[in-house]
Amino acid sequence: MIKDTVLLISVTILNANIDDMIRRKEALHV
Repeated sequence: MIKDTVLLISVTILNANIDDMIRRKEALHV
């Protein structure tokens, strides 16, 4: 269960980083 929690947190952080990168790219295009 601990591994599942760590994995979930890692995926959440990864998704947040990807969203941030996409927003920065969109801001540069605009």
